[in-house]
Amino acid sequence: RIREAPCMAHVRRKFVDLARNRGAPVAREAVERIAALYAVEAEARGQTPEERVRIRQAKAKPLFDDLETWLARQSPNIPTGTPPAGAIRYARARLACLRPRVRRRRTAVERRRNRATVNGLETAQRRATLRLLRYVHTQQRYIAHGAPRRRTRVRNAG
Repeated sequence: RIREAPCMAHVRRKFVDLARNRGAPVAREAVERIAALYAVEAEARGQTPEERVRIRQAKAKPLFDDLETWLARQSPNIPTGTPPAGAIRYARARLACLRPRVRRRRTAVERRRNRATVNGLETAQRRATLRLLRYVHTQQRYIAHGAPRRRTRVRNAG
């Protein structure tokens, strides 16, 4: 079964852009609340897996719940079709998908952090695996569409 794996960085980026470009107070508060989640992630980084789970359950879960309810309270107060309303709608949809991660909390809320530790593979091994997958994909396309035609160069007889 395939599930969406949202990333808090994308949610944060929407609000950061709004705070910078429009100075929206809702966006500024959302950025502050998301920054608190990132502070918990920074505290948990480098700890043992059991300790990370304990820290995240104790500190990140209440912050996450608070962010979710705050966004739900803000949603009706902002006119639909405006950029802040779009950012809130985007965030609420992604937070619903992030909810299982908060329950388990074995993975970080930011996907970039998770990619570095997928199956415990080292960076070089991951790169080699990705290169191999790209090569296989290219070969499959080559077989499916036939060999590319070679261009022959015609010289002027003159």
